[in-house]
Amino acid sequence: MLLDALASAADTIQQDWIGYELVDDLAYFADLYKNGSLSLLNGDLVRNHFSAQPNLLCAVVLLSFIAAVTTVCFVLFIFARYVLGGCGNERYQVSHKAPTSVKWFICFLVGFLFLWLMLSISALSMVLAASTLNSRFAVEDAQLDINHEFNGTETDRHIIINLDSVLIDQSEETPEHEIDEAEQLLGFKDLRELAYEFKPLDADSSYTLHAIVLWFLAGLYSLLALAAGVVVLLGTWQYLISYHPMERSAISNYCGHWAIYTSITFFALAPIALITGTVFLVYAHIHEMLCPLLQTVTQNQNMEDYVNLNYEIFDTPNLVDFLNDLLSERLELNQTTCHTFAAPMQRLWLAVVICSLISLPIVFVLLRISKYFLKMDSKYYWSQHETYSTIPEKEKGKPILQLQPVFCPPPMKRVK
Repeated sequence: MLLDALASAADTIQQDWIGYELVDDLAYFADLYKNGSLSLLNGDLVRNHFSAQPNLLCAVVLLSFIAAVTTVCFVLFIFARYVLGGCGNERYQVSHKAPTSVKWFICFLVGFLFLWLMLSISALSMVLAASTLNSRFAVEDAQLDINHEFNGTETDRHIIINLDSVLIDQSEETPEHEIDEAEQLLGFKDLRELAYEFKPLDADSSYTLHAIVLWFLAGLYSLLALAAGVVVLLGTWQYLISYHPMERSAISNYCGHWAIYTSITFFALAPIALITGTVFLVYAHIHEMLCPLLQTVTQNQNMEDYVNLNYEIFDTPNLVDFLNDLLSERLELNQTTCHTFAAPMQRLWLAVVICSLISLPIVFVLLRISKYFLKMDSKYYWSQHETYSTIPEKEKGKPILQLQPVFCPPPMKRVK
């Protein structure tokens, strides 16, 4: 159910929000794919795809801008914190009110729980989607073992199969020969299997690299979500049993430090994940548009080679009718097959983008919550103008008026 919801959301974004602009010359994009090392992410293909899909280009620019701004903010934060010594060097100053308000802690805690729940669901969906990437290897295991390698020249070809037509070369009279019906039926069976054979568009090395990157992000976000939940749970428990920051335990202090480390990791990972999700958005968009055409062209080429290799076993009229029937029914089926094959990648890019965007407010909330877990050093609290009382302000009574004693003057001596 979770994967279905994620796939539905990804389809809505790609189909309705970003959309697909009609392209007249898809064959040109297919040639770019074939000439670009058979990769959907080669530079020429991506550049031409952006020029034909302005909505996709706007989405990529927006996500890249968010990643760039996040990177700049992270660099400034690290520089201010570890180079200039600010941004938390003295987390409690005498001028600050301590203990801090419980109401603000509750607000931050509720906000963290909401964001953490969304992050956990996204990380879980990313792991589930990454586990479906092995569908590629299931497809490769089902590859046909049919010999269709035609090594002849162009003049040796008897048939040419285009996207919408079948051409038979009958310039020379072919000698009459007897057709073996059983052998012809086996040939038609092989042709039908070649007509519906699906081959992944990327090489094994490229696909393995994609899988490693996505598994790394899925595992890292899952571990970070688990660590953040445990840290906040332990820190909240310690916060409830100690009123003043100077009374925090060592566990509470560790939780405060680990909350800071976790937030910094989220901060550093956010732009990386955002760029990764953007790249796979482009991959899924190109795959959705070009895959049906490329599969049809590849299938036609395989059938053409097989027929030219075994032309003598077919009866020409029956062969033409058979191939025309295949041409009319395969394109829609290829669209469905390509969409099913790209579904794990669509779920993954959306889950990665959601995790990266949710992690940004989590960074702020974790940094704020860490102040409630850290133990205060007395040098940041005591001052000569301030006293410390363990009685909370709300339990203090009204101030007692201090009356100064009034002494009567000595009696006057009477002068005679």
